Amino acid sequence: MEKHIALVTCKDYPDLAKDDLLLMEPLKKMGFQIDIKLWDSKTDWDRYDSVIIRSTWDYHQRVSEFSGWLDHLESKKARVWNPVSLIKWNINKKYLYDLEKNDIPIIPSIFVEKNSSIDLKTILVENSWETAVIKPVISAGARNTFKVSINEISNIKDQISNLLTLQDLMIQPFISDIQVNGELSFIFFGDQYSHCVIKKPASGDYRVQEKLGGTTSIYRPDLNSIASAKRVVDQIKQKTLYARVDMIPSNSELLLVELEIIEPALFLQHYAPAAQRFAESLRSLV
Repeated sequence: MEKHIALVTCKDYPDLAKDDLLLMEPLKKMGFQIDIKLWDSKTDWDRYDSVIIRSTWDYHQRVSEFSGWLDHLESKKARVWNPVSLIKWNINKKYLYDLEKNDIPIIPSIFVEKNSSIDLKTILVENSWETAVIKPVISAGARNTFKVSINEISNIKDQISNLLTLQDLMIQPFISDIQVNGELSFIFFGDQYSHCVIKKPASGDYRVQEKLGGTTSIYRPDLNSIASAKRVVDQIKQKTLYARVDMIPSNSELLLVELEIIEPALFLQHYAPAAQRFAESLRSLV
């Protein structure tokens, strides 16, 4: 029997992101009937065999609405990939603490609650950080992300104070290795490794997003690196359709930047077999 699925996106990408369009052909060949739906549309989500979250890339700007939508999916017992409980856990970057407790090496992180006052200079001095990166705990695409040295704190003091009236923030040491080594994104379908890309910032920058001048290309990691990324995925105790593990090579180890299991770009266009692997992973779940 043909399976009816929804690929979920947002109003900025009403026909899916360009990369996700590569999923259409292999999914159709496997007999899936596909609807493309906006996450905030009036839709009977429980009528689908699978609701697959893809380019919902405005969720971090509408967190309350998005969380309400997730609650609605749960109440309707919609079959969502990835599972709603995992998405709720993954929305807030405090999940990094959970992974660190299980011996996953992360970038040291200090979380500051909304409406708190902080002495940023004291934090840097006490942790021996010459430069720090500050960003919201719920964010994407380097939005509201700041890199600041200990001598520049006064320049962004008001911006940080204003941000703290809106949301929780996290403070991390700046890992300069990213400017040379880039950031690696390991893609998994189910719990199986598929491919990896390397994202490098523009000269003089530290942000790897393409819209900010970064570049992305296929990368062939060694087996030890793949094993490091797999250890992160193995911390997920529920079945997943996809996952992306972002890591920075630093001092002969890989530091976890993020585990992306909500709506990560999967860089399908960089690796020809990837879309087929996604489709096969979905077929095994439904």
